[in-house]
Amino acid sequence: MFDRAKLKRLSHICAYCGKALREEEKTYDHILPVYANGNNATYNTVVCCPECNTRKAHLDISTYLALNYFYFFYFLSMHF
Repeated sequence: MFDRAKLKRLSHICAYCGKALREEEKTYDHILPVYANGNNATYNTVVCCPECNTRKAHLDISTYLALNYFYFFYFLSMHF
């Protein structure tokens, strides 16, 4: 059973970076891009910030997350 209050809170958080979003900031992204036979079904879309949506572009979710993981640790190694 899902908790409606928790689901409502998640609808205002970027699925990729965790940033809290105001209603006017929210964008929606396809987990599996439309060009790769993704569809507009609820299970294939997530709420995200405009920055992450632009950064993800046409990538599928696994590629995008792998690249972000790499860049996160690269950034850490350069600054610490």
